[in-house]
Amino acid sequence: MISLIGLLEASVSGGICIILFFLVSQLCGERYPAKYKKVIWLLIALRLCIPVGFSLVPQPVTIQVPVYVLEGKEESQGVNNKSDLLADGAAIVREGAEDENLTTKEGNLSGNTTATVKLGGQLTSQSILTALWGFGCVVVMLHYLLSYFIFYRKMMKRSESCTNKNILVLTIKISNELGLKKIPEVRLIADEQEGPFTVGFFRNIIVLPNADYHERDLKFIIRHELIHCVSRDTQLKMLFMIVNAIHWFNPLVWLMRMLVDQDMELECDEKVLYAASKEDRSEYSEVLMSCISTSKVSRSTLSTGYVYNVKFIKKRFNYIFYSQKRIGKIVAAIIVVLLVVTSGLIGFEAGRTVYAESRIEPTSADTEIIVSDETSAVAESIAPDMAEPTETTEPTETNEPVSADSLEIKSIMNTFAAAYFEGDTDTIQQYLVDAYEWDVDVYDAPDSADEVQINALKGIADDLAGNVGDECVASLEFLNPGEDSYTYLTVEFVKEESGWKIRYYGLEK
Repeated sequence: MISLIGLLEASVSGGICIILFFLVSQLCGERYPAKYKKVIWLLIALRLCIPVGFSLVPQPVTIQVPVYVLEGKEESQGVNNKSDLLADGAAIVREGAEDENLTTKEGNLSGNTTATVKLGGQLTSQSILTALWGFGCVVVMLHYLLSYFIFYRKMMKRSESCTNKNILVLTIKISNELGLKKIPEVRLIADEQEGPFTVGFFRNIIVLPNADYHERDLKFIIRHELIHCVSRDTQLKMLFMIVNAIHWFNPLVWLMRMLVDQDMELECDEKVLYAASKEDRSEYSEVLMSCISTSKVSRSTLSTGYVYNVKFIKKRFNYIFYSQKRIGKIVAAIIVVLLVVTSGLIGFEAGRTVYAESRIEPTSADTEIIVSDETSAVAESIAPDMAEPTETTEPTETNEPVSADSLEIKSIMNTFAAAYFEGDTDTIQQYLVDAYEWDVDVYDAPDSADEVQINALKGIADDLAGNVGDECVASLEFLNPGEDSYTYLTVEFVKEESGWKIRYYGLEK
């Protein structure tokens, strides 16, 4: 499944590039060649097609995206996998800490609570957004494809193959000049309101109004359309159409597709008029004006048009008559580097999971943890004192509330221990005091960490209430693979202004 976080980061990065390049294009005006603009638009489109985050510089802004669990079914499983017990347990404790009526029984990590959390068969915000995004992609893509096929079918019915010898000879001659190996078909359409255009993804077809043309005008028109074929503009339009469908929720991508269509026309104008005289440029502009006065029919997304609206025609005239030296490749390379660097300024990462319903209630001294189908390694028992209660075992109950300090330390201990066994030093460092003097140690056998059997969390009273400077020592009791004696991960906490921090930790037998 596509990563929504990666897609969001790609869309934001691409959006930043679109805004910056649009501003640069407006600033440079006619001095910036359209052929370079089309290449940069293509690079931005390729970035948008890669739904992962990457940056060449440290990201100054990182946004965490939480996942909201809206509903799900409850399932109960015993757990002997340390990541299952700790990672899911941490989420249970954190969410439970927000419940004012939260109560629990004093004891160890896995022997003091029954947590009821709706996890299995989850309905999450991510699943809803994924479905909505996929639906939008299908709708936009179907709209484009159906519009194209309807347009193509009507065009084929209303047009006929060109038999005009002058047009065919001129098409072959210019195709050879441009190095076009496969000469496109030329069709004539009776409706003169259909301006000249090129259509076709696998096989280009040039469509011309069935009218009388001056020979010089016809050379301009056919050369323009054949340059579209040489540049593979209809294929590139398909790429931008796909990008538009993927990022249908981003208005900047819609803007990019419109700007790309315009720059394709400007590029053709530049190539048609390369080294042209002022008289040729003037005559070419007259051909544009004559097409404006007759063409009134809109075309498909996958076709190239010789004419756009009047506002864009004014821009084309400015390009046509611009005679000064244009910006070169070096400036284009600088713009690409700036776009790559600035596109990675904002990053996204997965945030915490928030459950719509999560509660911890008093139970027996034996553990029952309710987790999802997604947890791995399930065991019927973890240690003798964690087995199912027998008939002779009388559960004890308490209605005393758990203090906020106790819940905070338990939550930190859960996350810290999971990071310790997984070798995640970055997470460990988040919980250490700023003046921590020792090396950041991790479990010495991470490959066998899944076989570690967590037994108990000891030393944390439910009524713990600490002030700044107070200390607390907690120990996580566990069995290493192949051993029959317990090892203890002992952690010394100290309370700071920002909360509880770890001042020291180590292993004891």
